[in-house]
Amino acid sequence: MPESTAMAQGTGDAIRVLPTALVYHFTLPHTIDFLPEVTESLGMRVNLKDTGKNVFETFGDYIKGDLKWEHIDNDEQRRMNDWLTAWIVLSTSWPYIPILGIYSGFKLGADMVKGDESQKWMAGILSLLLTAPFNVIMGMYEAANFTSARIREQGLDKAFLEMADKIPTTLSAGMSEEDKKYPVNTFADGATKAVTNVMMAPFLPLMGTYRVTCTIGDLTHRDRRIQFISMLLGAPILATIGLPYFALVQSGDVARKIATEGKLVNWVSKFLGDAGDAVKSIGKQ
Repeated sequence: MPESTAMAQGTGDAIRVLPTALVYHFTLPHTIDFLPEVTESLGMRVNLKDTGKNVFETFGDYIKGDLKWEHIDNDEQRRMNDWLTAWIVLSTSWPYIPILGIYSGFKLGADMVKGDESQKWMAGILSLLLTAPFNVIMGMYEAANFTSARIREQGLDKAFLEMADKIPTTLSAGMSEEDKKYPVNTFADGATKAVTNVMMAPFLPLMGTYRVTCTIGDLTHRDRRIQFISMLLGAPILATIGLPYFALVQSGDVARKIATEGKLVNWVSKFLGDAGDAVKSIGKQ
């Protein structure tokens, strides 16, 4: 193979991997440390609750039962919590999923016995042996609970929601009040939303998975176990068959929000209006 061809293939691979690497870096646990600095540099301010505990201490709280998953009444926060939970569990939780599976299997048997500690240990060990084939599934369930509780405790879901809400405001920061209040032209409205949709194409997979998670969560969130089973069975199917549809629907919603709340449609309308006036003035000369 010629050297130039090999270099081109290597470059192509690097370009294909780059978006995934960026998403991994900015949306996973690193986010907990860097989110405030990144958002403040973009004109946003996000405060994360400092619990004063590292991940190992928090994990110990979960084992003791001090850190529990709780139902979130705010639907937007719940959806964001579910999406972040699924993303982090599937991407970074594999090292401790077997440990959580062992813990869950042992606890299942130990909690069934009302006798002394030796009987609880025997029941726990027996339960652990019987549930061994389901260790990964049980571990994922516990990992989801642990991650969801930690996200909620640190306020990471609220931080992401606040950041998303401030994106339109940030985009319109340089516009004058005259631009923001300019009457919206129908053509400019449609064109702005269409262009905004196209510009978000690199983020379609993320928006598709978010919409899939929200759809399943909205139907099943009243029961945590049903939600987990539905997500485990339904998410891969919906993400495989319907991901383009869910991605486009979510992209359309986001594009409309950015174009409308960010006053981009007003700015484009004014730009087209000014351009039209300039053309007319030239024609009159």
